[in-house]
Amino acid sequence: MPQAMRFALSPLSPLSAREQTESYHHFFPFAPDERTGDNQVGKEPAKIAQLRTSYFFCDDYWMSDAFSQRSDLTAIRRMVTEYRRQIGAPNTPLFETPQGDGSPYVEVSDAYYFIVEERGIELNRQKTVEVDELLFWIFDGVTLSMSSDFELRNRKPGEDSRRQLFAKQEALLGQLSARWRERKLEEHRLILTRHPFNDALG
Repeated sequence: MPQAMRFALSPLSPLSAREQTESYHHFFPFAPDERTGDNQVGKEPAKIAQLRTSYFFCDDYWMSDAFSQRSDLTAIRRMVTEYRRQIGAPNTPLFETPQGDGSPYVEVSDAYYFIVEERGIELNRQKTVEVDELLFWIFDGVTLSMSSDFELRNRKPGEDSRRQLFAKQEALLGQLSARWRERKLEEHRLILTRHPFNDALG
């Protein structure tokens, strides 16, 4: 964590304000103490300094490698609701059990599982220990659906439908995370390397 960045409580953390503060100072005992004003930056051992670099803030929630597994489904739902609001996405529920219609759902146990199941058949299962990765998977699908609807409403004769669809999805993901936008942009580039735009089919 850069020295200029100060500890801040997060309303979206699964931990209480007291737990956040105590956990922060447990892992970073030589960091500036917002409770007392005591600033000991520069005195931390190399091991603590290295650990501090893995701690970061992301929009309205925080996490680190040490704390990521403590984020439960309730906290994830709050993040999803806020991200949906930011891009104007429909407020569809985040399921935690299969619906039987192909809707994805999330399981939280030893890790985060993003699962797609239809009529009792599991079509896809992805596993991660990172909240950010889980959120990307969720909003990859959300923004694809939104972008498909956008393209359909704004379709242009003589234009490959993917031009608008790809650009719209990249823009929506970019509203949430620059990293997500770049990741999707690279995925689209790979697709176009194999299957270039063909406006003759539009």
